[in-house]
Amino acid sequence: LHFNFLTPDPSASRPATMHRTLLAAAGLVVAVQEVAAGSCTSDDLNKINALPKDTSSNSFGSKSNDCGHKAYEILSGKFDHDKFNACMASSVGISSACSECFAAAGEYGAEKCKAACLLGWCKEGCLQCTSSAQQTAATCSGVPTQKVTPCMSGVHPERQQQIEEIQQMEHVHWTAGAHARFASEAPGASKSLCGVKGSWKQALQEAVLRGEVREFKHDPLLAVPLDFDSEKNWPKCAKIIGDIRDQSNCGCCWAFAGAEAASDRMCIATDAKIMLPLSAQDVCFCSSFNGCGGGMIDTPWSFIKHRGAVTGGQYNGTGPFGQGMCSDFSLPHCHHHGPQGKDPYPAEGQPGCPSERSPRCPSTCDASASGEHKNFQDDKFSFQGEIETASGEAQIQQMIMKGGPVETAFTVYSDFENY
Repeated sequence: LHFNFLTPDPSASRPATMHRTLLAAAGLVVAVQEVAAGSCTSDDLNKINALPKDTSSNSFGSKSNDCGHKAYEILSGKFDHDKFNACMASSVGISSACSECFAAAGEYGAEKCKAACLLGWCKEGCLQCTSSAQQTAATCSGVPTQKVTPCMSGVHPERQQQIEEIQQMEHVHWTAGAHARFASEAPGASKSLCGVKGSWKQALQEAVLRGEVREFKHDPLLAVPLDFDSEKNWPKCAKIIGDIRDQSNCGCCWAFAGAEAASDRMCIATDAKIMLPLSAQDVCFCSSFNGCGGGMIDTPWSFIKHRGAVTGGQYNGTGPFGQGMCSDFSLPHCHHHGPQGKDPYPAEGQPGCPSERSPRCPSTCDASASGEHKNFQDDKFSFQGEIETASGEAQIQQMIMKGGPVETAFTVYSDFENY
């Protein structure tokens, strides 16, 4: 996976108790109408807070849902903001500037979440689909998410405490709220989703000291453009660079990232003379005894350099390279994160996508392998040279520009679950 990310300025001051997050909001876009923050007056807030904190017909959530139904024109598929605001003025008594915050969220739900919300506005599927719009409405209105969506009252007490601490902090430029996926669990519930084990920074530093990895040298003469796309910069290799694979319900992101980036770089380094997907099956389950249980980001590169990796594409030969490679990934496609949409695959944990255990390391090629990819040992690809590590966005940008996509890890703090 290739991430665009920002790290905070370590010299910037922040409250000592602030829950830090290394993932910046710059790359997250919410497709709702822009509205000014703090649009609800104290009178508006008093009227909202006076309503029952439940899911009854008199609750704010039910009233806004009813107004949303009245504002949505089925034949045209349009959401009438004026109708919604007039309805909210009549049923709740809030100003149009305040209700417009929730109109934007209602429009998002009408356009993006009709199927998810068929069973009701307070159901998990609907809440998950509209979560980004809920957060935008909370920021705009100044009403915390828990009061906008009272059905999320089953928030774990430790999470509720964390959210309240963040909401009371100064200079926090995002709105904390209970996300449907993690609301009922204590902070840290997402830890099992993070596939890099241990202290990856320390592991890389120790590898540098051992001489197994060298530090990338920043080039002060290389200007970094505002935009850089590896597919466009190396068009001959666009097919392999654009091949984003599915790791199933298995914690082997560390192996997938390495196998994909190494495939990209092999193509770039040979000027597209070798454009083949290196096998995530081989890297994940032969370089580690428990690949689905997580790994380190230097492991794939050491494995490919010293032992080599065979070719292999996606599950059952799906993906741009089809069948015929030595060892395709053997675990099924799954739906990951967020609304189902047109994704035909079962969600993580559902029938067809169980939490996977690592299969055995392959030693022979698949029955579907063909041509020069039939023999496992003869199909191995490795590289000469050194493994490099870059730190900080400026170095990583130059590293990508000089050689292609890279594998990276980032630290996720528990407050990210409340974004």
